[in-house]
Amino acid sequence: MKFLYFLFILQLFNNSLFGQRAKLNQTALWFRHSVNLSLPKEMKLRSEIEYRLFAAPNVRTNQYLFRLIAEKRFKKNWTVGGGFVLFMNGSNDVRNTSRLFAPEPRPFIDIGYKQQISEKFNINHRYRTEWRFIKNTNTAYTELEDGFKDYIRFRYQVAVEYIPFKTETSDVRLRAFNEVMINAGKKVGRNIFDQNRTSFGVQYNINKYIGIEAAYIYWIQQQGNGDTFISRHIVRFGVINNFNISGKKPKS
Repeated sequence: MKFLYFLFILQLFNNSLFGQRAKLNQTALWFRHSVNLSLPKEMKLRSEIEYRLFAAPNVRTNQYLFRLIAEKRFKKNWTVGGGFVLFMNGSNDVRNTSRLFAPEPRPFIDIGYKQQISEKFNINHRYRTEWRFIKNTNTAYTELEDGFKDYIRFRYQVAVEYIPFKTETSDVRLRAFNEVMINAGKKVGRNIFDQNRTSFGVQYNINKYIGIEAAYIYWIQQQGNGDTFISRHIVRFGVINNFNISGKKPKS
């Protein structure tokens, strides 16, 4: 029940604060493949490839994301990590017929903390700082131009996880999270608040090597003019592969 209360409160927050101000609604499908590699000395490498397909309105271009993360676990459930993202972004304007993709490299660092409430229930906190380099384009979004617009984005995510079913080799995990993102830097427009995401999903780990997931994400994002908001209803499907060469039994 705690899990459902958490999701309900987050959705009320989104609806009351942003729901009436969003000017454009979109729906999207995300497809993700994740690979997790456990290494000796409590180290882990994670990679993600994601394809984001806009379903309505019929945006002409979609998005691709490649992420690589290295992290180390410390005592008392703290983790410190860093990595790199390459985000390939098309135009979000439904009137734009250009198929141009603008690259956006993002190096980042993050700190994580896991609160183990019980054997089946935990709360995860993630504090991430990323440096975004957004490639310049012409006004029509048809050609790349020299230079980048760069600024910092701070992200805080709180996630809850409940495990209703578990065996030695498989489990089912229910998850919900809320993440807020804040922009900082001289080149930021009126959108100091960048976006908020709320999600609910389920992950089924078939065995210790492979899992599948499905999730719903509600996304609200403020545009650079400060007055226009985009809301997105997103369904994400994913495949997770896990490998362990640490010599230890994987932690749940």
